[in-house]
Amino acid sequence: EIELTIYRCIKEIVSNAIKHAHAKSINLEMNISNKQLYVIIIDDGIGFDLKKNAIKKNAGIGLINLTNRINALGGELLINTAPKKGTEIKIALNNCGVLTN
Repeated sequence: EIELTIYRCIKEIVSNAIKHAHAKSINLEMNISNKQLYVIIIDDGIGFDLKKNAIKKNAGIGLINLTNRINALGGELLINTAPKKGTEIKIALNNCGVLTN
């Protein structure tokens, strides 16, 4: 279940970077160490105003769903973005014993 959720989140983030941000480059880094998983996804797309996006009706639902999925696993999702600056998304998940077998 953990692996599938992480896979689906990464797939959604990459799809959004291509579809909405028009990214030409996407860098994905994944580290697993001592039952901790870190995923960092950085794109060179158009970025967005995170505060403004959260206020718009129906905007950011995908981001809310991503956050809820990661939170349900006891993890954290952080987003760093700005218009014309690309987007960096970090996923941190502790106690992932299933991932370190």
